[in-house]
Amino acid sequence: MDSPETPAPGAADSRRDPAKLAEAAQQTNWHVYRMTPTRTGDMPVALNPEAAASHVQNVIDWRINQLPPEVPLPEYIHDKLPGIYNFVAKVAGVDVDSLPELSAADDHDRHGLHIPMLGHAYIAPHATEGLPEHVEKFYQAMTESTAVHEIAHGVANADPGLTHNTVIMTPQTGGTSYDYVMTEAGGLGKTHFYTKEGTPQTGQTLSFLREGWAETLAMRYMAEQELNGELAPNYPFVYTTAEGEQLPIGPKYVVMCEGMWGVTQTSLAAYAMDMLDECLATINPSSRQLFDIMRDMQHVETQIQAQQELAATLNSLQPGLYKELTTLAYTESDMVKGYKIAQELKTLMVP
Repeated sequence: MDSPETPAPGAADSRRDPAKLAEAAQQTNWHVYRMTPTRTGDMPVALNPEAAASHVQNVIDWRINQLPPEVPLPEYIHDKLPGIYNFVAKVAGVDVDSLPELSAADDHDRHGLHIPMLGHAYIAPHATEGLPEHVEKFYQAMTESTAVHEIAHGVANADPGLTHNTVIMTPQTGGTSYDYVMTEAGGLGKTHFYTKEGTPQTGQTLSFLREGWAETLAMRYMAEQELNGELAPNYPFVYTTAEGEQLPIGPKYVVMCEGMWGVTQTSLAAYAMDMLDECLATINPSSRQLFDIMRDMQHVETQIQAQQELAATLNSLQPGLYKELTTLAYTESDMVKGYKIAQELKTLMVP
Protein backbone atom coordinates (compact mmCIF):
# COMPACT_ATOMS: atom_id res chain seq x y z
CA MET A 1 0.00 0.00 0.00
CA ASP A 2 1.16 3.52 -0.77
CA SER A 3 0.87 6.30 1.76
CA PRO A 4 -0.82 9.62 0.91
CA GLU A 5 1.31 11.96 -1.14
CA THR A 6 3.94 13.41 1.17
CA PRO A 7 5.70 16.52 -0.18
CA ALA A 8 9.05 17.53 1.21
CA PRO A 9 8.76 19.53 4.44
CA GLY A 10 9.12 23.27 4.35
CA ALA A 11 7.28 26.51 4.94
CA ALA A 12 6.14 26.70 1.30
CA ASP A 13 4.59 23.23 1.37
CA SER A 14 1.18 23.64 2.93
CA ARG A 15 -0.51 20.37 3.83
CA ARG A 16 -3.82 22.10 4.48
CA ASP A 17 -5.61 23.00 1.27
CA PRO A 18 -8.94 24.70 2.11
CA ALA A 19 -10.40 23.67 -1.26
CA LYS A 20 -9.56 20.00 -0.61
CA LEU A 21 -10.97 20.21 2.93
CA ALA A 22 -14.19 21.71 1.62
CA GLU A 23 -14.46 19.07 -1.10
CA ALA A 24 -13.98 16.27 1.45
CA ALA A 25 -16.65 17.76 3.70
CA GLN A 26 -19.12 18.06 0.81
CA GLN A 27 -18.80 14.32 0.14
CA THR A 28 -20.19 13.42 3.58
CA ASN A 29 -23.89 13.36 4.49
CA TRP A 30 -25.54 16.66 5.43
CA HIS A 31 -28.90 17.31 7.09
CA VAL A 32 -29.97 20.93 7.60
CA TYR A 33 -32.97 21.92 9.72
CA ARG A 34 -34.59 25.20 10.70
CA MET A 35 -36.46 25.30 14.02
CA THR A 36 -39.93 26.51 13.08
CA PRO A 37 -42.60 27.74 15.56
CA THR A 38 -45.77 25.64 15.69
CA ARG A 39 -48.74 25.47 18.06
CA THR A 40 -47.01 22.73 20.04
CA GLY A 41 -43.61 24.40 20.11
CA ASP A 42 -40.60 24.75 17.85
CA MET A 43 -40.12 21.82 15.47
CA PRO A 44 -37.12 21.06 13.22
CA VAL A 45 -38.09 21.32 9.55
CA ALA A 46 -35.67 19.90 6.99
CA LEU A 47 -34.48 22.20 4.23
CA ASN A 48 -34.47 20.83 0.70
CA PRO A 49 -31.02 20.23 -0.85
CA GLU A 50 -31.08 23.48 -2.85
CA ALA A 51 -31.99 25.59 0.16
CA ALA A 52 -29.50 23.73 2.36
CA ALA A 53 -26.53 24.04 -0.01
CA SER A 54 -25.49 27.56 0.96
CA HIS A 55 -25.80 26.74 4.66
CA VAL A 56 -23.65 23.64 4.24
CA GLN A 57 -20.97 25.71 2.53
CA ASN A 58 -21.16 28.36 5.26
CA VAL A 59 -20.67 25.74 7.99
CA ILE A 60 -17.73 24.19 6.14
CA ASP A 61 -16.08 27.61 5.69
CA TRP A 62 -16.74 28.42 9.35
CA ARG A 63 -15.09 25.18 10.50
CA ILE A 64 -12.06 25.69 8.25
CA ASN A 65 -11.65 29.23 9.57
CA GLN A 66 -11.60 27.86 13.14
CA LEU A 67 -8.40 25.92 12.44
CA PRO A 68 -5.29 27.32 14.15
CA PRO A 69 -2.48 28.71 11.98
CA GLU A 70 -0.56 26.10 10.03
CA VAL A 71 3.17 25.63 10.61
CA PRO A 72 5.62 23.43 8.67
CA LEU A 73 5.40 19.74 9.47
CA PRO A 74 8.60 18.76 11.35
CA GLU A 75 11.02 16.76 9.23
CA TYR A 76 11.23 13.99 11.83
CA ILE A 77 7.45 13.46 11.47
CA HIS A 78 7.45 13.88 7.71
CA ASP A 79 9.99 11.09 7.34
CA LYS A 80 7.90 8.73 9.49
CA LEU A 81 4.56 9.35 7.76
CA PRO A 82 4.69 6.51 5.19
CA GLY A 83 5.28 3.98 7.95
CA ILE A 84 2.62 5.54 10.18
CA TYR A 85 -0.03 5.52 7.47
CA ASN A 86 0.72 1.95 6.46
CA PHE A 87 0.63 0.76 10.08
CA VAL A 88 -2.72 2.42 10.84
CA ALA A 89 -4.26 1.17 7.59
CA LYS A 90 -3.10 -2.41 8.18
CA VAL A 91 -4.29 -2.58 11.79
CA ALA A 92 -7.61 -0.85 11.08
CA GLY A 93 -8.32 -2.66 7.82
CA VAL A 94 -8.77 0.45 5.65
CA ASP A 95 -7.13 1.83 2.55
CA VAL A 96 -4.24 4.19 3.17
CA ASP A 97 -5.64 6.85 0.88
CA SER A 98 -8.85 7.00 2.96
CA LEU A 99 -6.94 8.26 6.02
CA PRO A 100 -6.77 11.99 6.80
CA GLU A 101 -4.03 14.28 5.60
CA LEU A 102 -1.84 15.36 8.53
CA SER A 103 -0.65 18.92 8.98
CA ALA A 104 1.02 20.81 11.83
CA ALA A 105 -0.48 23.79 13.63
CA ASP A 106 0.41 26.45 16.14
CA ASP A 107 -2.07 25.36 18.80
CA HIS A 108 -1.30 26.04 22.46
CA ASP A 109 -4.49 24.36 23.72
CA ARG A 110 -3.94 20.78 22.55
CA HIS A 111 -1.31 18.40 21.19
CA GLY A 112 -3.37 17.46 18.15
CA LEU A 113 -6.87 17.19 16.73
CA HIS A 114 -8.86 15.21 14.18
CA ILE A 115 -11.78 17.02 12.52
CA PRO A 116 -14.27 14.44 11.19
CA MET A 117 -16.27 16.98 9.19
CA LEU A 118 -13.18 17.93 7.18
CA GLY A 119 -11.43 14.56 7.13
CA HIS A 120 -8.30 16.27 8.38
CA ALA A 121 -5.93 15.94 11.34
CA TYR A 122 -3.17 18.10 12.73
CA ILE A 123 -0.52 17.96 15.41
CA ALA A 124 0.95 20.77 17.49
CA PRO A 125 4.66 19.83 17.66
CA HIS A 126 6.55 20.24 20.92
CA ALA A 127 9.05 23.11 20.85
CA THR A 128 12.50 21.53 21.16
CA GLU A 129 14.87 24.33 20.20
CA GLY A 130 17.73 24.66 22.67
CA LEU A 131 16.89 21.49 24.58
CA PRO A 132 19.49 18.78 25.31
CA GLU A 133 19.55 16.13 22.59
CA HIS A 134 18.02 13.37 24.73
CA VAL A 135 15.13 15.65 25.77
CA GLU A 136 14.59 16.69 22.16
CA LYS A 137 14.35 13.04 21.07
CA PHE A 138 11.84 12.33 23.83
CA TYR A 139 9.55 15.18 22.76
CA GLN A 140 9.86 14.04 19.16
CA ALA A 141 8.66 10.60 20.26
CA MET A 142 5.69 12.15 22.06
CA THR A 143 4.77 14.11 18.92
CA GLU A 144 5.13 10.97 16.81
CA SER A 145 2.72 9.18 19.12
CA THR A 146 0.23 12.06 18.78
CA ALA A 147 0.49 11.87 14.98
CA VAL A 148 -0.46 8.19 15.03
CA HIS A 149 -3.30 8.86 17.48
CA GLU A 150 -4.88 11.60 15.36
CA ILE A 151 -4.52 9.67 12.09
CA ALA A 152 -6.10 6.68 13.87
CA HIS A 153 -9.16 8.82 14.63
CA GLY A 154 -9.53 9.22 10.86
CA VAL A 155 -10.42 5.56 10.52
CA ALA A 156 -13.89 6.51 11.83
CA ASN A 157 -14.66 8.45 8.65
CA ALA A 158 -12.56 6.51 6.15
CA ASP A 159 -15.93 5.72 4.55
CA PRO A 160 -17.61 9.10 3.81
CA GLY A 161 -20.99 7.36 3.89
CA LEU A 162 -20.56 6.82 7.65
CA THR A 163 -20.05 10.52 8.37
CA HIS A 164 -23.21 12.52 9.04
CA ASN A 165 -23.36 16.27 9.71
CA THR A 166 -26.48 17.81 11.23
CA VAL A 167 -27.07 21.57 11.25
CA ILE A 168 -29.87 23.18 13.25
CA MET A 169 -30.84 26.87 13.05
CA THR A 170 -33.30 28.74 15.25
CA PRO A 171 -35.68 31.49 14.11
CA GLN A 172 -33.75 34.08 16.12
CA THR A 173 -30.65 33.71 13.92
CA GLY A 174 -32.49 34.22 10.68
CA GLY A 175 -30.42 31.42 9.24
CA THR A 176 -27.29 33.54 9.16
CA SER A 177 -25.51 31.72 11.99
CA TYR A 178 -25.62 28.14 13.18
CA ASP A 179 -26.70 27.31 16.69
CA TYR A 180 -25.87 23.64 16.57
CA VAL A 181 -23.66 21.51 14.32
CA MET A 182 -23.05 17.84 15.02
CA THR A 183 -20.77 15.41 13.21
CA GLU A 184 -21.16 11.66 13.73
CA ALA A 185 -18.33 9.59 12.27
CA GLY A 186 -18.18 5.86 11.80
CA GLY A 187 -20.15 4.76 14.84
CA LEU A 188 -17.50 6.05 17.22
CA GLY A 189 -19.38 8.93 18.73
CA LYS A 190 -20.40 12.46 17.92
CA THR A 191 -18.63 15.81 17.95
CA HIS A 192 -20.76 18.91 18.57
CA PHE A 193 -19.97 22.48 17.56
CA TYR A 194 -22.40 25.18 18.49
CA THR A 195 -22.53 28.85 19.41
CA LYS A 196 -23.46 30.21 22.79
CA GLU A 197 -23.58 33.98 23.03
CA GLY A 198 -21.39 34.13 19.94
CA THR A 199 -18.66 31.86 21.34
CA PRO A 200 -17.91 28.48 19.67
CA GLN A 201 -18.42 25.60 22.10
CA THR A 202 -17.53 21.94 21.66
CA GLY A 203 -18.67 18.69 23.18
CA GLN A 204 -18.27 15.00 22.42
CA THR A 205 -19.93 11.67 23.16
CA LEU A 206 -18.33 8.22 23.26
CA SER A 207 -15.10 10.12 23.91
CA PHE A 208 -13.71 7.74 26.51
CA LEU A 209 -13.80 4.65 24.33
CA ARG A 210 -12.98 6.53 21.14
CA GLU A 211 -9.86 8.03 22.74
CA GLY A 212 -8.92 4.67 24.22
CA TRP A 213 -9.15 3.04 20.79
CA ALA A 214 -6.96 5.61 19.06
CA GLU A 215 -4.42 5.59 21.90
CA THR A 216 -4.23 1.79 21.88
CA LEU A 217 -3.43 1.85 18.17
CA ALA A 218 -0.82 4.56 18.71
CA MET A 219 0.83 2.58 21.50
CA ARG A 220 0.95 -0.56 19.34
CA TYR A 221 2.85 1.50 16.79
CA MET A 222 5.20 2.90 19.44
CA ALA A 223 5.90 -0.63 20.70
CA GLU A 224 6.91 -1.63 17.18
CA GLN A 225 9.28 1.36 17.15
CA GLU A 226 10.64 0.30 20.58
CA LEU A 227 9.50 3.61 22.02
CA ASN A 228 7.16 2.52 24.80
CA GLY A 229 7.28 1.54 28.46
CA GLU A 230 7.92 -2.13 27.71
CA LEU A 231 11.58 -1.09 27.62
CA ALA A 232 11.25 -0.96 31.41
CA PRO A 233 8.36 -3.37 32.14
CA ASN A 234 8.81 -3.33 35.92
CA TYR A 235 8.92 0.45 36.34
CA PRO A 236 5.93 1.88 38.30
CA PHE A 237 4.51 4.18 35.63
CA VAL A 238 1.73 6.50 36.78
CA TYR A 239 -0.55 9.22 35.49
CA THR A 240 -0.70 12.18 37.88
CA THR A 241 -4.02 14.04 37.88
CA ALA A 242 -4.46 17.79 38.30
CA GLU A 243 -5.27 17.08 41.97
CA GLY A 244 -2.03 15.15 42.40
CA GLU A 245 -3.55 11.66 42.53
CA GLN A 246 -1.28 9.01 40.99
CA LEU A 247 -2.92 6.29 38.90
CA PRO A 248 -0.86 3.25 37.80
CA ILE A 249 -0.50 2.83 34.03
CA GLY A 250 0.60 -0.37 32.27
CA PRO A 251 3.93 -0.06 30.40
CA LYS A 252 2.28 -0.72 27.03
CA TYR A 253 0.52 2.65 27.32
CA VAL A 254 3.57 4.80 28.06
CA VAL A 255 5.85 6.60 25.59
CA MET A 256 9.49 6.02 26.52
CA CYS A 257 12.62 7.35 24.84
CA GLU A 258 16.13 8.17 26.01
CA GLY A 259 15.28 7.12 29.57
CA MET A 260 12.37 9.60 29.76
CA TRP A 261 8.70 8.65 29.73
CA GLY A 262 5.35 10.33 29.33
CA VAL A 263 1.63 9.64 29.43
CA THR A 264 -1.48 11.64 28.55
CA GLN A 265 -5.04 11.48 29.81
CA THR A 266 -5.93 9.28 26.83
CA SER A 267 -3.51 6.72 28.28
CA LEU A 268 -6.09 6.27 31.05
CA ALA A 269 -8.75 5.25 28.53
CA ALA A 270 -6.43 2.87 26.67
CA TYR A 271 -5.29 1.16 29.86
CA ALA A 272 -8.89 0.97 31.08
CA MET A 273 -9.83 -0.92 27.90
CA ASP A 274 -6.96 -3.30 28.63
CA MET A 275 -8.23 -3.89 32.17
CA LEU A 276 -11.76 -4.50 30.88
CA ASP A 277 -10.37 -7.05 28.42
CA GLU A 278 -8.79 -8.86 31.36
CA CYS A 279 -12.17 -8.94 33.09
CA LEU A 280 -13.87 -10.28 29.96
CA ALA A 281 -11.28 -13.05 29.68
CA THR A 282 -12.24 -14.33 33.13
CA ILE A 283 -15.84 -14.77 31.93
CA ASN A 284 -15.05 -16.12 28.48
CA PRO A 285 -11.42 -16.71 27.40
CA SER A 286 -12.48 -16.50 23.75
CA SER A 287 -14.07 -13.04 24.12
CA ARG A 288 -13.11 -10.56 21.44
CA GLN A 289 -11.03 -7.63 22.58
CA LEU A 290 -12.78 -4.27 22.80
CA PHE A 291 -10.29 -2.82 20.31
CA ASP A 292 -11.35 -5.34 17.65
CA ILE A 293 -15.06 -4.76 18.24
CA MET A 294 -14.58 -1.00 17.96
CA ARG A 295 -12.52 -1.42 14.80
CA ASP A 296 -15.51 -3.19 13.23
CA MET A 297 -17.78 -0.32 14.29
CA GLN A 298 -15.89 1.84 11.80
CA HIS A 299 -16.69 -0.31 8.77
CA VAL A 300 -20.02 0.14 7.01
CA GLU A 301 -20.66 -3.59 6.58
CA THR A 302 -20.11 -4.41 10.27
CA GLN A 303 -21.02 -1.18 12.08
CA ILE A 304 -24.47 -2.07 13.41
CA GLN A 305 -23.57 -5.61 14.48
CA ALA A 306 -20.37 -4.42 16.17
CA GLN A 307 -22.15 -1.64 18.04
CA GLN A 308 -24.64 -4.17 19.39
CA GLU A 309 -21.76 -6.47 20.32
CA LEU A 310 -19.96 -3.68 22.17
CA ALA A 311 -23.06 -2.89 24.25
CA ALA A 312 -23.70 -6.56 25.07
CA THR A 313 -20.04 -7.20 25.88
CA LEU A 314 -19.70 -4.27 28.29
CA ASN A 315 -23.04 -4.94 29.93
CA SER A 316 -21.96 -8.55 30.54
CA LEU A 317 -19.39 -7.16 32.95
CA GLN A 318 -21.83 -4.89 34.74
CA PRO A 319 -25.42 -3.92 33.83
CA GLY A 320 -25.49 -0.42 32.41
CA LEU A 321 -21.72 -0.27 31.84
CA TYR A 322 -22.09 0.52 28.12
CA LYS A 323 -24.18 3.62 28.82
CA GLU A 324 -21.92 4.67 31.68
CA LEU A 325 -18.74 4.54 29.58
CA THR A 326 -20.22 5.95 26.36
CA THR A 327 -21.55 9.07 28.09
CA LEU A 328 -18.16 10.06 29.53
CA ALA A 329 -16.81 13.31 28.12
CA TYR A 330 -13.32 14.22 26.95
CA THR A 331 -12.24 15.73 30.27
CA GLU A 332 -9.64 14.59 32.75
CA SER A 333 -12.26 13.98 35.42
CA ASP A 334 -14.29 11.70 33.13
CA MET A 335 -11.17 9.89 31.89
CA VAL A 336 -10.26 9.24 35.53
CA LYS A 337 -13.82 8.10 36.22
CA GLY A 338 -13.73 5.58 33.38
CA TYR A 339 -10.31 4.36 34.47
CA LYS A 340 -11.52 3.80 38.05
CA ILE A 341 -14.59 1.89 36.86
CA ALA A 342 -12.31 -0.50 34.97
CA GLN A 343 -9.85 -0.68 37.87
CA GLU A 344 -12.59 -1.60 40.33
CA LEU A 345 -13.98 -4.30 38.04
CA LYS A 346 -10.51 -5.77 37.59
CA THR A 347 -9.99 -5.83 41.35
CA LEU A 348 -13.25 -7.75 41.75
CA MET A 349 -12.95 -10.12 38.81
CA VAL A 350 -9.30 -10.84 38.01
CA PRO A 351 -7.46 -13.15 40.43
